[in-house]
Amino acid sequence: SDGEESHVAIAIKSQRTPKLIKRHVILIDTSASQIGRFRNDTLRVLRSLAKVLPKDHQVFLVAVDSIFEPLSEGFVAGGSAEFDAAIQQASDRTPLGATDLLESLRKAVVLADADEPASLLYMGDGISASNLLSLEDLTHIVSRMTDAEVSFHAMLLGPTVDTELSGILANLTGGTMCCPNR
Repeated sequence: SDGEESHVAIAIKSQRTPKLIKRHVILIDTSASQIGRFRNDTLRVLRSLAKVLPKDHQVFLVAVDSIFEPLSEGFVAGGSAEFDAAIQQASDRTPLGATDLLESLRKAVVLADADEPASLLYMGDGISASNLLSLEDLTHIVSRMTDAEVSFHAMLLGPTVDTELSGILANLTGGTMCCPNR
């Protein structure tokens, strides 16, 4: 009211014991927008993850565009030869088409759903150009993710990114979102 800024901090502590997440589904956007430095950034992050993930963590790598294509044979160790082979398949893949993010999220939640919590890391522009999400779609996928204890994390890369959709998914599932190129 007098032009001065004021700040408030509130600490909220959950009654639930936090669970360590050791299973990670990684969706990499391989649509036409993911070329050049954006594709290189994705591959660099994947190679870094292979080096830093603890040995008891498992990853399932999937390419997403107009189709959902698993690149690893199920969940594999982060630093394993199987994960390296999946990264090589991602590197060999030609970026084409548009992403169906809704169908990709649906299938990813099915992969992640188990007796333990999991994270879903999406790397791409966050744009679902081939299948726009309705409010009903968004509500349903968030419900499925929270029921399965899957947190959504996004690293948004591309010439244009949709921070709104990824931000909503991250916020409602306990995940995170970053835009390193902005």
